[in-house]
Parts: sequence; structure tokens; C-alpha cells
Amino acid sequence: MKKKYQKRFVPYAVVAGVFLLIMIGYFWYQKSRENYNYLKIDSSKYFVYTISQTQNGHYYQYQPYLNLKGDLGRVINQDIDSYVQRFNKEDVCITYDYDVSGNLLSLVIKVEDYGYAESAAILSFRTYNIHLKRLELIGDEELFSYYGIQSSDVESLLNQQLRLYYQDLQSKGDLSKSCDYACFLEARNIDEGMKDTSFYVREGKLVAYKPYTFIQTEASPEIVYNFVLTN
Repeated sequence: MKKKYQKRFVPYAVVAGVFLLIMIGYFWYQKSRENYNYLKIDSSKYFVYTISQTQNGHYYQYQPYLNLKGDLGRVINQDIDSYVQRFNKEDVCITYDYDVSGNLLSLVIKVEDYGYAESAAILSFRTYNIHLKRLELIGDEELFSYYGIQSSDVESLLNQQLRLYYQDLQSKGDLSKSCDYACFLEARNIDEGMKDTSFYVREGKLVAYKPYTFIQTEASPEIVYNFVLTN
């Protein structure tokens, strides 16, 4: 009886082992689908990584690479290369950030051009918002719809944030009391409203990147890159 039991046990153990391997494989396959690793050209790397790092003058320039298979990744990387090359000169700092929130990958390139004035930088931005399931770039209107808002709402939220920034500068003494809001917009080369504004999603929050001239002072040494529009 003991020998018969052992003979039966061996096939059962093999079947159980194969089943366990299948389940482990399926688990990792599902995890890769959830993380969209199967969309990457190189699954061992991040979705966005630095493809080149150079130094021009006193500042570094980091060029991002979108690690995405297919035509969409190729077209976006060509556009990134073209954009970065426009600022390939001394006294320009180029950095980037990216974030994956659910099905959405957001990438922002940030340019600080210090070549025009001492202690001042002209800020420029470029963003890409990619729907990973559809493998499509999505426009601003669709992005806003995820938050249940429209362009008019976004413009209102953005203007509120600009006014708060203006009030903060005045409270720190970076703007004289005689400089009203219109004076502030002109001094910082800001177009009120949506013009030239780029949008990005960071940890699920809608963020606006608006080009303007940052003026460094002792009270405000750090650049304000963006304005968070949603909680």
C-alpha cells in the first residue's frame, strides 16, 4: 500500500508544481500589464530617462527619452530632440519631470534661460500627456474633462493662482506697493489666461506650467515653476 501511495503522489506533485508556475507567471504578466512594462522598449528602465547630459556654461542640460514602443514614442522623441536643440546654448538649464497617474503618463520639459539678464530667467515649458491604454497623445480639453472642468474653469483657476503669486511677491517686498496686478503681469512678461500654458498631471493633480520671466531676489530665491489647479 505504501508503494502505491508514493506512485500516485509523484504525479500529483508534478501537476501542482506546474499549476503553481502557471499562476506565478500569470501574476507577473498581470503586474506587467498594470505597470505598462510591455509598452517599453527596454523594460529594465523607467518610462522616461536621461538620454544625454551636457553642460553649457554654468548650467546642465538633461534631455529626456520616452521609453515607449511604436510610432508614438518615435514621433515624441523626435519632437523632444527638436525642442531641446532650440535651447542648445550657454546659460540655459534644461530639466524634466514625468509622472504616471493611472492610464496617463505626463512629461514636462523645463527650460530656464539666463542669457538675457543677471538674476533673471526666461522660463519655457513643453508637456506631453499620453493615454497609455490607447497609445495616444491627449489634448487639453480631454485632460480637463477627467477633472470635470472646462477651459473657462481652468482659466479662472489659473488666474486665481497668478493673483496669489502676485500677492505673495508683494508681501515679501519683491514688488512695490505701487505695482498693481497689471504692472506685475508686464514686469514678469505674463499673458493672463490660457495663452502658451502647458498642462501636466502630477500625482493625480492638474498642474499648469506658464512661461514667464522669473526674477531672483533674496526673499524669493527659488523658481516657481508651476501652479497647481486641482486638489
